[in-house]
Parts: sequence; C-alpha cells; structure tokens
Amino acid sequence: MTHIPASKRFAALATNWKRDEFFSARLALTGIYAATASVILGLFSYLLYGVLMNGIANSLEGNFATDAAQQIALKQVADVLQTQLLTLDGIVLLVVVVAVFFLTSLTLRPLRESRARERRFLADAAHELRTPLTIMKTDSEVLLRDHSATIDDTKELLKKNIDEVDALARIANGLLDIMHVKNNKNPDSLVTPTAVLTEVVRKLTPLALARDVSLSSFFEVGSEKERVHGTKEALERAFANSIENAIKYTGSGGKVSVTLGRKGTMFEINITDTGCGIAPEDLLFVTEPFYRADSARALVSGSGLGLAIVKEAIETHGGKLHIESALGKGTTVRILLPCAS
Repeated sequence: MTHIPASKRFAALATNWKRDEFFSARLALTGIYAATASVILGLFSYLLYGVLMNGIANSLEGNFATDAAQQIALKQVADVLQTQLLTLDGIVLLVVVVAVFFLTSLTLRPLRESRARERRFLADAAHELRTPLTIMKTDSEVLLRDHSATIDDTKELLKKNIDEVDALARIANGLLDIMHVKNNKNPDSLVTPTAVLTEVVRKLTPLALARDVSLSSFFEVGSEKERVHGTKEALERAFANSIENAIKYTGSGGKVSVTLGRKGTMFEINITDTGCGIAPEDLLFVTEPFYRADSARALVSGSGLGLAIVKEAIETHGGKLHIESALGKGTTVRILLPCAS
C-alpha cells in the first residue's frame, strides 16, 4: 500500500473543503458559535474569578489583611488564577471551535445531499430531454440535405418525430406529476385506500387483458372508515404507476396480484408480478428519477419516472416503499401507509 505523506493528505483535505459549496457556511456558523462561546466563557470566568478572590480576601483577617507578605501572596494567587482561567478558556474555546466545525458538517449534510440530488435530477432531466430533440434535429437535417428524398421519406421522418414528441410528452408529464405530488399535501383530508385501489384496478384491467396478463385483487380491509391522511390524486397516481409497471413488465400469460391488509397501525399494499424481475444492482436505484435498468429498456419504453413518482407520493403521505425482486422470478412492490387515528 502506497504511503501518502501527512502534508499531502492535509492539502487534499483542505482542497476538498474549499470545493465544498457549504464551506463558507460552515466557517460562518463556526465563527458565530465561537463568538458566543467566547462571551459566555469570558463572563463565567470573570464571575468565577471575582467569587474566588473575594473568598480568599475575606479569609485574611486581622493582621493578615495588612501584612505585606500576605498582600504579595494574594497578588501571586490572583496572577496564577488569571493564568489558569485564561488557559482553561482557551482550551475550551479550541474544543468548541473544532467540535462545531465538524458538527456543522453533520448539520449541513441533509442540505448537501438535497443539493446533490437536485443537481443530479436536473442533469438527468436535461439529458433525457436533449436526446429526443437531438434525434429529431439530426434526422431532419439529413432529410433536408437529401435532394432525392421522396414524400414517403418525409412521412417516415414525421412518424419518427411524432414518436420522439411522445417521448418528450411522457417526460414532461412525469415531471409535472412529481411536482404535483410534492406540492399537493393535504394532511387534513382523509382517503380510503380500498376505494382508491378498487378504482385503479378497474381502470387498468383493460390494459392487463390487452397484454394477456391476469390481474387479481384481494382486500382484507374493506371498511370505508379505515382511511389515511392525504390526497386521493397522489395515492391514485402511486397505485396506478405501481400496478401499470407490474403489468407492462409481465409477459403474456403472467400474473399480477394486488393485496391490501393491515400491519399494526399501517396499511400494507402489495403489488406482486411474475415478470422479468430487477437485478440486485439495480434495486437501489430504480426509484431514482430517470433511472432505467438495461433489461427494462429492452422490454418497455418509458421515461424512468414511474417509481420515482410512487416513492415521492408514498413518502409525502408518511409511508414507506419497499421493493423485492429477483431476475426471471418477478417483483413485489410493498407500500406501507399509516392509518388515520
């Protein structure tokens, strides 16, 4: 293993800190806390010094109070006490500064991660939007330069461009759905999961029939009084995306089942299919916007926003999303939602 000198390691660490866009915020917070700590330590030391010196002076009674030797001793005690208090204040202040500087990193970590996710999202969105536009522009330029192009060639290009426009529309609609789910929070509203799931299954039954996929549902929870806090539209979109994905990635003759039950204080919704499954290395990323596994790209066209919308909607409602899958065996999307008290 190559040994890296301590000086180079420190220089690399300093460079990384400077590149951190939150570095100035960390310095500012550290300065504020250090100044506050300095004032508090100064006041505390001043009061402590006064109390101790008064106690020592009051103990010198009678001839001791006017004794020159005692006065010199008292002065020496005061000097030593001042030195010790200043040293102690300096040590405490140094510990506070170092601790605060590193603790601010932990405090700002959620903001840093949120910023990183935002940048990644924007980069992915730009890439996904640019690809169809580039294809449309390139094909159109080629056709314009081809003086032997026929009407049939033009019609073929228009068909391809329409397909690319449809891809752009899917991306735009997906982005709008994500923003709608994020902003459409209504904790005072009550929704019945059974009713929403029943409606979603009904709407998606024709899609399952068209793909020769068996779609079944079983709800252990059927009471209209068993509800969750949230909005119907967001939950409907989450359930629809999950079930629609299961149908699309299940081959002809496959099965998709939807179940709803209770697990303590949570509703548990399971969408299970016998489709192609998801590779283990892809499971950690399938809920990221625009992420699509290679196997998924080969089977079904899409924007890669379906499960991202599901995750956003479920977490907005205080729930949890779990995905279990195995290649060639199928996938189970498990949704947990807190019951309304």
